[in-house]
Amino acid sequence: MSSNQKYYPTGDCYEVAASLILDSIIMFNPNSRNSDGLILVHAEVTGQGPIEGIKYGHAWVEKDGQVIDNSNGNNIRLPISVYYRMGKVGTNIYKYTPEEVRRWVLKTETYGPWELETESGY
Repeated sequence: MSSNQKYYPTGDCYEVAASLILDSIIMFNPNSRNSDGLILVHAEVTGQGPIEGIKYGHAWVEKDGQVIDNSNGNNIRLPISVYYRMGKVGTNIYKYTPEEVRRWVLKTETYGPWELETESGY
């Protein structure tokens, strides 16, 4: 990407990740074993390929030491440590339980990001 081009993020990561959590609440009692351990993550990641080096917000779900990333039609399942290394995930991370996701969605009427602020503003 040349210096005169601006990166405008696209994608459905916030909606897809939050929906996975919300579906677990609807399909199962949030206190049931099926939603145990589900965590929604909003974090600043560093782009690769044509957006190499650009920091932007991204969302995914974590459960049992694995990342579940279904954004943009993907079906990514990786160990958390591998995913964080590949995405150059730093310390700008917010994690939410299913009940916290429900409250944030009701309060803001959005899928996020709710608290995350990134270096690039995206």
